[in-house]
Amino acid sequence: MSKNNTTTKGKEQSRVTYEVLEEFVRMKVQEFIQDILEREVAEFLGRKKTERIGSSIDKRRVYRNGYGKPRRLALMNGTVQVRRPRLRNTDEFESRVLPSVERQGFVRAQGCVSVGRRFVCKSRT
Repeated sequence: MSKNNTTTKGKEQSRVTYEVLEEFVRMKVQEFIQDILEREVAEFLGRKKTERIGSSIDKRRVYRNGYGKPRRLALMNGTVQVRRPRLRNTDEFESRVLPSVERQGFVRAQGCVSVGRRFVCKSRT
């Protein structure tokens, strides 16, 4: 009887350890993806998050504008949430890691056509 009880406790303990490890890995993956998104924006702007705009002649007045709504990414072992950095005064930036998602209902209602990764809408006259 004690052998059976010991085996059950060992299985439960390993299951708990696996769940903790899985949660830890999921958290690290989330941090990794968030870090990549931040680096992508820093590369596009040519400066880090807290740096000021340099005194160059070719200044682009593009600023960080907080974060978008949390997006869920499905992984094999669960789901992680990341927040895409937003930029003000530009339409040029498109994340390679987490492209923006267009609402299909809006796109269809406006009579838009997909061209590559962008949508082109008919102008109303």
